[in-house]
Amino acid sequence: MPLHRPLSLRLTPSSLCTESAIPRAALLLLAACMLLSPRIAAQTVWEQMKDFKGGIVTALEPHPDGRIYAGTLGSGIFVSVDEGKSWTPKNTGLDARDVHDILIDSDQALYVGTSEAVYKSTNGGDSWFHSSNGLTQPGVNALLQTRNGAILAGTEGRGIFITTNGGANWSNQSNAMSVFRVTALAMDAGGIVYAGTVNKGVYSSKDGGSTWVSRGSGAGAITALAARGAAELFVASSNTGCFRTLDTGRTWTPISDGLTCPDIRAIAVSATGTVYAGSTDACSGFGGMFKSTTSGDSWVAITKGMFSRSVRSILPYKAGLLLCGMQGDGVYASSNDGAQWNPSSEGLHAVTVQGLATDVAGAIYASTLGAGIYRSRDGGLSWTRQNVGLNNVNVGAIAASPTGDVYAATEDVGPLSGGVMRSSDGGDNWWKANTGLPAGIRMISLAAGPEGGVYAGTQSNYLYRSTNFGASWYQISGWEAKTVACIDVDEFANVYAGTYGVSGAYVSTNAGAVFVQRKVGMTDFNISAIRAVSNRLCFAGTSSGILYRSTNQGELWTTVRAGNGIRAKTIAGKEGSKLYVGFDGLGVFVTADEGVSGSEMNAGLTDLHVMALTEAADGSVLAGTYGGGVFRAAATTGVEESPSRDAVLNLGAFPDPFTASTRVSWTLPAASHITLRVHDALGRVVATLFDGEAPTGPQSVSFNPATDAPRMRSGAHFLVLSGSERSVVRVVHFVK
Repeated sequence: MPLHRPLSLRLTPSSLCTESAIPRAALLLLAACMLLSPRIAAQTVWEQMKDFKGGIVTALEPHPDGRIYAGTLGSGIFVSVDEGKSWTPKNTGLDARDVHDILIDSDQALYVGTSEAVYKSTNGGDSWFHSSNGLTQPGVNALLQTRNGAILAGTEGRGIFITTNGGANWSNQSNAMSVFRVTALAMDAGGIVYAGTVNKGVYSSKDGGSTWVSRGSGAGAITALAARGAAELFVASSNTGCFRTLDTGRTWTPISDGLTCPDIRAIAVSATGTVYAGSTDACSGFGGMFKSTTSGDSWVAITKGMFSRSVRSILPYKAGLLLCGMQGDGVYASSNDGAQWNPSSEGLHAVTVQGLATDVAGAIYASTLGAGIYRSRDGGLSWTRQNVGLNNVNVGAIAASPTGDVYAATEDVGPLSGGVMRSSDGGDNWWKANTGLPAGIRMISLAAGPEGGVYAGTQSNYLYRSTNFGASWYQISGWEAKTVACIDVDEFANVYAGTYGVSGAYVSTNAGAVFVQRKVGMTDFNISAIRAVSNRLCFAGTSSGILYRSTNQGELWTTVRAGNGIRAKTIAGKEGSKLYVGFDGLGVFVTADEGVSGSEMNAGLTDLHVMALTEAADGSVLAGTYGGGVFRAAATTGVEESPSRDAVLNLGAFPDPFTASTRVSWTLPAASHITLRVHDALGRVVATLFDGEAPTGPQSVSFNPATDAPRMRSGAHFLVLSGSERSVVRVVHFVK
């Protein structure tokens, strides 16, 4: 892959670290101050591993010219020009990468509804801009253009918004739905618009969304709608299967005969009238794709060739050709109306990796959301799926024990699937290891120690321990906090557990038999990452980004890195070596002196939402990301001195404070690929001012919130200039 030249810079305390009255959640300020250390990590560049093909594909939308657009959770938008065989990312300017829906309007402009805003493109997705002025609810689940040209947006908790000027301005148009979660929109051949909600049924509008009438439906949590002809509508729900109306919603008929799983997440109608429904695999592998040629009166499963059975989106593209977006497995395509499916995700690198572990033989394992488990036996250079016997492909955590066993925890424990799985043959085969784990709990962390000790942390159900390699489990309860977000075990069987709430950390010095609360020195008790580096040394990271260190098994914690509002998600490293901390939005921080000093390590890391880290046997580092698969950084040797003082990068804005616009200027010591973004005090991106190659010397760009960030509020904001593996930050003040 092409590598950008490093951005060489030198910061001084007077240029960055003297700002006062900064909000506690100020993004990246400390990340910049870390660069004041006289020594930094040697140059390291991440490379994305291409074997991770797939991802959570939430939307598929055809363009009139034959292109197909796919929306993903975590990796934004991809486009295919060969009927879905291969995909290319299209994300320039698309700062929010959790895509919920895609719309192509009558002028062939593209809109995407994301978890944060609506974005628009007028050049086929080559670039995107924020298009949410007046849209006071950030989460947009569904988009639709009405017959009169208006565009509707169904939101996460504020009902329906409408724009009549191509997204320049939005207004709430919900009436009785003003506090509802709208998850789906559809329009029938007669121009009637329908909105599906969570637990509030279907609403309809005869005037393009100006007024709405409740139509019921009998469905629970509605996930998708599909219209056929005039007055006919099909409804999918996540808990009650499918329903149909033939009279615009006056009466409803349940139509689930043949659907082996009631958790339906997608429904679509082809040009010939065939109805398709896609379910999750919550019913122990009995989900997937279904087809009905009887208007839903009966359904036939069409799943041959599907590895996973969780469907999130469906596109009947043309006669015989079907595409479906999966929950983790990317895109599947069928050229014979569903009789046979084949993976169709070349170039679609959007897999969410939730855990990484390296076993005693040097093999590396990656647990994913929706794609099961991957394994590498060459230090992370190549990967294969290892899912034989795995009964649930939503694998939240993975751990390797000193005895050679590997354990995987699926997200939920069910009567037929989920729970803890164990492999004693390097991941070739998996077996259930669930005895004693009650159904319905959600496991979010996992660790394995010597002599058969295994530990599973849950959300709201305390910690479970096994002393016999997972053959049986019992609960360790009685703590103040019930959520155990992270666990680690050192070589002496000392167990460290990080909890959410007021408890901080718990430590056991006898293989988990007895735990003692240890939070002295902590100010943030929401521990989201923990790492036992040695018998004496351990680190803990929090939901606010604080990094703590203890040199006495947690009896006393000291702060080595202040919080920045971004969660520390994972920590990796060994005694006498470097320590790596992964942040959910800031990439990787590396330190070679136990946290006393350090720097960002983000060159080439295009996904900064780091969920997991591990070291390979050769010293290379692997990072699992939210929506970008796995990145690998080759081993480096030692450290290097900081750049000389004449390699200075300046970043500033004038005027500051400003009421209308300000000019942001910077100077580069060498040509480099850079990004310049504006963040609010909570770390959210409000505007991207520059993203591309920049020449040597001074440059500037005008920033006008009225056009560049219409939703920007008064107060302190942060200019973040990033190049290669370093960033520089300036505080600016906007006053309306």
